[in-house]
Amino acid sequence: MNQTIGRRLSDAREAIHASLYQASRDTKIRVDFLEAMERDDFSFVSGGLYVRGMLRSYVRWLGLNEATILEEYDQLHDSKPEPSLARMIAKPAEVTPKARRPNWVLAGVAAAMILLVLSLIGVMGPVREVASPPPTETEAKAPGSPTTAPPAFAQAPADGVRLTVQVVGDRSWVAAYIDGNESQSAYQGTLVSGDAKTFDAKDAIRLIVGNLGAVRLTVNGRDFGTPGLPGRVGTFNFTPESTSPSQG
Repeated sequence: MNQTIGRRLSDAREAIHASLYQASRDTKIRVDFLEAMERDDFSFVSGGLYVRGMLRSYVRWLGLNEATILEEYDQLHDSKPEPSLARMIAKPAEVTPKARRPNWVLAGVAAAMILLVLSLIGVMGPVREVASPPPTETEAKAPGSPTTAPPAFAQAPADGVRLTVQVVGDRSWVAAYIDGNESQSAYQGTLVSGDAKTFDAKDAIRLIVGNLGAVRLTVNGRDFGTPGLPGRVGTFNFTPESTSPSQG
C-alpha cells in the first residue's frame, strides 16, 4: 500500500533528523501548518493555491519528487494546478481606456482658422480699424522737430514777461535769473525729457541753457522752437517788449 503524502513528508523529515521547528525556520512556513500537512490535513487555510504553494516549498526542502506529490495532491483534493508563466502572459490584461478629454488647444486653433477664412471671403464683413491710443507724455519727438506741438501756456500779464522752457530732447542744464538779480538764480539744475519750467518776471529774464538742441522756448505764449544745435550753450535775455529772444 502506497504511503500518504503526509506520511512521506514526516518520514523524509525524520530521515534527515530535522525537527518541525528547523523546517519552519528554513521554509518560512508555520510549525502548525507543517504539522497539519504531515497529518494529511490540508484544510488549515482556505484556498487551494496557498496550500499547494506551501506543500511545494516543503517538498523541495525535503528533497522529494515535487511533480509526483503535487500531481497526487491535485487528484485527491481536486486542485487545479497553478497557471504557467506562459499562460499568464499569453493574453495581457485589458485596460479600460479612459475617456479622452477634449483638446481645447486644437479646438481654439481650428476656430481661429475658420474665422480667418470667413473674414477673407467677406462673410464677416470688412475688418474695422482699431483706434490707436493717444501718445503718452514721455513719447517726445526728436529735438527741433517742427511737428512737435508746444504745450499750451497761459498768457503773461501785459506789463510782464513769462518764459517756459520745455525739454524735448534728452536733457539740458538750465539757469534762470529774474529782473536783473544775477546773484541768485530763480532756478538752476538739470531738466530731463518731458520736464518744463515756467518763469515770470516784471522786467526781464536772463536764461542760460547748456544744451540748446534739447529745449523749446515759449515767451508770452509765443513758440520760438529750439534755439540752437544739440550740445551748444547759449544765454538769452527776455523782456516784455522783445518780440524774439536776444542772445547775449
